[in-house]
Amino acid sequence: MDVAHEPGRFISRDISKGEAIDADLDRLIERRDKIRRITEGERLEEELWRESARKAEVARKERIRLECAEFHRAQARRHKTVLASLVERHEQEAERYENMTIYLTSPAGGDAA
Repeated sequence: MDVAHEPGRFISRDISKGEAIDADLDRLIERRDKIRRITEGERLEEELWRESARKAEVARKERIRLECAEFHRAQARRHKTVLASLVERHEQEAERYENMTIYLTSPAGGDAA
């Protein structure tokens, strides 16, 4: 008899045995990995990765520190330029007021004749 011509024959197959075997394999792998970690410690690759990540973080913070310093230096230069122009303008206005002549007029606002 040809199995290919029996529709649905394998649909009712019990797959719980396969799942149980997968679960047993997962537990075996996890148990062996746990024992290995206790006896050997973390693997060299993981330690190297952690060290690499630490160095990258230090480099990133150093770059940010230098960028912040440069930002504040540039901001100080901009403020000096603006403040210098403000000081100059106020000095000119003060001089204009010092040289201003005030003319008295009558309280009525017209000629006092």
